[in-house]
Formats: sequence, C-alpha cells, structure tokens
Amino acid sequence: MARTEPLFNSNNLERLLEFYKSLGFELVNSWEPDGEIQWCLVEFEGAPLMLQQNDDEPAERRDIEIYVVCDDVVPIRERWVMDGIPVSKPHDAFYGMRQIFLRDPDGRTICFESVIKEN
Repeated sequence: MARTEPLFNSNNLERLLEFYKSLGFELVNSWEPDGEIQWCLVEFEGAPLMLQQNDDEPAERRDIEIYVVCDDVVPIRERWVMDGIPVSKPHDAFYGMRQIFLRDPDGRTICFESVIKEN
C-alpha cells in the first residue's frame, strides 16, 4: 500500500512541532543533532507528516494544502475549540466529505475531513 509523507520546512521547528502536537499529532521519530531538533515525524490517526528546520525557506508558505482523512471531524473540532485552537466551522464538500480548516504557524492550510455519515 502506498502512502504519502509530506514534509513541511519551518524557520521555527519547535513552534511548529508544538502546534501539531496540540492538534493531537504524536511524535514518532526525531533527529536532534547537538541536542536541537532538526527533523521529526509526527502522525495523526496514522497519517504521517514530516517537519524539518530550514532557515533558508520563507516563513510563510501557502502553496501547499494538506488533507487529513479521519473517522469523524466533529469531535476533533469540538476538542480544538475547547482548547482555544482557531478552526473553521464544519463545511460539507460536494464530494461527500465534512471538512474543517485551520492554518499552521507558517501559514499552511490544513483540512481535516471525514465521510459524511447518513442518518
């Protein structure tokens, strides 16, 4: 089975890692030469994302959107709202997915989506 593992460069990896951890991503692996984190792999319900320190890239990159497919975005959004994380109201896409959107500290759009369940 194939899967993607996107890589996000950041000028402040510590801040970016803390943001993704606040969303419920778990740290799976990291590379920390000289005691400073330079790269890590995080996962959300099995969806991987690599984060890397890169001082040569512009801080704001809006050219990438990530879609994380999960079981149900409603309880995820409720938890984030209670934690004070800015996240959009649910939106039902024409192709049968319920979506919530937010931005990471470097300006990338992240969409979490789940199949709309019929009542």
